[in-house]
Amino acid sequence: ISEANLDPQVTATSIEEALHGVAVSELDVNYFAQARCILFNLKRGCNEQGSLYKRLAAGVVLPKDLVLMSSEEMAPDRERADRFSQRLEAMEACTSKPGQPSNVFV
Repeated sequence: ISEANLDPQVTATSIEEALHGVAVSELDVNYFAQARCILFNLKRGCNEQGSLYKRLAAGVVLPKDLVLMSSEEMAPDRERADRFSQRLEAMEACTSKPGQPSNVFV
C-alpha cells in the first residue's frame, strides 16, 4: 500500500476487525485503551518520517499488527530512538566502573 493508495475507510475497517478479533467485547477496557492508543499515534506526526501513519501507509505495519503493538512500538522512529538512548544512559549510570567499589552507588 502506498500513501496515495491508502484508503482510510478500508484501513479503518481492517483495524476495527483486528481489534474485535483480539478484544473479548467492545465493552472490554483493553479494547478502548488500544483503540485510543492507535488513534492517538496515527494522528501524531503524520508528516514525520517514521510515524505510525507513514509506516502503515508503506505497509511496514499492517492493521492486524496494530492491535498487538505497545504504545512505545507505535511511537515515531525519532521518539523510539530517543527513548532507547535514555535507557542506555540510565543503564550505564547504574553500572559500576572499573576500580569503583561494588557497594558504592553512582
